[in-house]
Amino acid sequence: GSYSQPTVQALKNQATPIGRNTYLNYTNTLAGAPAPVSNGESYRFYPQAYWYAGPFGLMGEYVVSTQHLSGISKTGAVNIKQSNTAWQVLASYVVTGEDNSFASIKPIQQFSPLEGKWGALQLAARWSQLDVDNDTFLLLDPNKSASQARAWTVGANWYLNNYALIRTDYEQVSFDGGAAKGGDRPTERVFATRFQLSF
Repeated sequence: GSYSQPTVQALKNQATPIGRNTYLNYTNTLAGAPAPVSNGESYRFYPQAYWYAGPFGLMGEYVVSTQHLSGISKTGAVNIKQSNTAWQVLASYVVTGEDNSFASIKPIQQFSPLEGKWGALQLAARWSQLDVDNDTFLLLDPNKSASQARAWTVGANWYLNNYALIRTDYEQVSFDGGAAKGGDRPTERVFATRFQLSF
């Protein structure tokens, strides 16, 4: 967890995990008012647990983030206590027989196709959700920022050796709110891949 003394700070917008599209934007205020700021004590509590046994892996995390916001509502200046919550569950399995790990996987056989060696392959799935405190929308336009985001992700991690990794992920994120006339933002669907060295 963490705790901070009162300070005036700009607020960080929230974006989807892979697509990085902003769905909670603190500059999209009601009636064009200035963006609210964090102005007061803040604390975050985020317990996490994980379990690995052979090729299996499971991790869970829950977050409560509380801060005080100062801004302009339809009725004038207000201060609110914003408490957002989020959680995620991640499951993974290493199909090539290596031990799963919170850190990177160490391939039993380094990638060498001429020798019939292909490295290590890990499959993974994640479920996550963020809920924004309803009082936030005393300050923000609910037609431009979502109050909830729910995501599921499936992916494959191909460890070529101890220093090279190819990742592929498909993620789907659905929203509550954030569209005109009280509607929901369109569901985001993203496929991403990357090649990474020295992870």
